[in-house]
Amino acid sequence: MTKKYCSCNHAVMRDLTRKQKQILSFIKAYIRKTTIPPSRADIAEHFKFTRNAAQCHLSLMAAKKVIKLLPTISRGIVLL
Repeated sequence: MTKKYCSCNHAVMRDLTRKQKQILSFIKAYIRKTTIPPSRADIAEHFKFTRNAAQCHLSLMAAKKVIKLLPTISRGIVLL
């Protein structure tokens, strides 16, 4: 199955898994509340999984072009 993208090259929301949609909503709410992105530890704690699992979800979401990860910056998550 090919991935479907909108004209602006963002992955279509339905391509995200249910958990990825929840993580995206958490990131948006966290930024609204604190003005900074959550850390991997914040995401892991909120969803009750490991930091490695959080990183895996974030990497897959970055591949789907809904976020951008800035590996050299603390809390380097950018919404696209």
